[in-house]
Amino acid sequence: MKKILALIFTLIIFSFSINAQNGKNFTEWITVYSDDAYPNSHKVEIAFSLGKPCTNYSFYKTRSDFQIEGGTLVFYFDFLDCDGKSQKQSVSVFLDKAKIDNYIGNWFIGSKVETPYRDVVFHDPTSNMGSAPKDNPIAIEANKEYSTQQQEKVKQKEQVQSQLKTENVRIEQLKLANIQKENQKKVSQKTNDFFNQTNDLLAANQEKQAKTTADREEQEKQEADAREERNRKLEEQKAELEAEEKRMHASGERLLEKDNRLDAAVGGIYYSKYPFKKPRDVENQNAKIKTVYYVAFCRIDNTITIMSPLSINKYSDDTWQSEADVSKKILSLFKITTKYFEELDETSERLTKLGYFIIPDDAYSAFETIKKNATNSGYAIKIVTETNNKTSKDFWNN
Repeated sequence: MKKILALIFTLIIFSFSINAQNGKNFTEWITVYSDDAYPNSHKVEIAFSLGKPCTNYSFYKTRSDFQIEGGTLVFYFDFLDCDGKSQKQSVSVFLDKAKIDNYIGNWFIGSKVETPYRDVVFHDPTSNMGSAPKDNPIAIEANKEYSTQQQEKVKQKEQVQSQLKTENVRIEQLKLANIQKENQKKVSQKTNDFFNQTNDLLAANQEKQAKTTADREEQEKQEADAREERNRKLEEQKAELEAEEKRMHASGERLLEKDNRLDAAVGGIYYSKYPFKKPRDVENQNAKIKTVYYVAFCRIDNTITIMSPLSINKYSDDTWQSEADVSKKILSLFKITTKYFEELDETSERLTKLGYFIIPDDAYSAFETIKKNATNSGYAIKIVTETNNKTSKDFWNN
């Protein structure tokens, strides 16, 4: 327990040291040394953060704007300790670059600084200014004391980190032991639940097997009667479905026959003479033909919509549009989709496509014949025309 308390106390010290040095509770900067090289003078300064007497640590930090390779500045400051006695603290500042030295090791136990600096020793190896530390007794003593203090602080930090690592390992081991114990409890509970459920199932099976033979026979008889009743109903439903299928088939054939008669009457001689064919079939007749024509009409109740002759041009690479592309273009004019034809009934659209025609006059003659026959049959007439029938350069739209 004492080790844990010491560890916590040390961690609090380091935490406070970081917060204190990064906070705003330091004194104003005090100039320790200046080279007075006006207007570009350089100086070394020190600032203090004082804690409450003998309850908190106090800290100091240094600031230098020198940039002298190998340069050093060594000095002392005096402070009062907990017993009111005057103590000294050595400070070494390396002048290799401009910086603020606020390492967490810059602390002392005291609440009042008597002398912020004294016995200042400056050394510049590039110009032989000042006394070299090795030739100055004060600098030697200050560096030695500073080095001892730093080594002791590093040693304390390493001890704290080692103790903290040991304590973390112990805590992890305790956590692992608790997890294993909890898992064992869960496994034991699940095992007990499994055996209890198994016993319940065995008891239920024994109770079921204990039924009398008469009960089993009665149950089997009821099940057989139920199966027989289900089979009878299924046979009745099957007969009804077959009868309905025959009726719908006959009705569909009659409707289809009626539609075919109506379409044949409207299409006249062109209905059977020009069934829908894909454009490239024209190659069998004449490979020099560059344009073919299609006519189509769509009956919706008492209205017949007629498509004026649609021209399909041959591509520049001597290929034709596919049958699917032509059908898609015709369907788009009537604003109906392929899916719609899967839902045809006696009042729905019926689209009849005629062509191809290789002579424009034949296509327009068919168009006029359809209009005439539709009018004579009492239908209202509606005309649709392709207004943007441009053909791409070739099959690949290049």
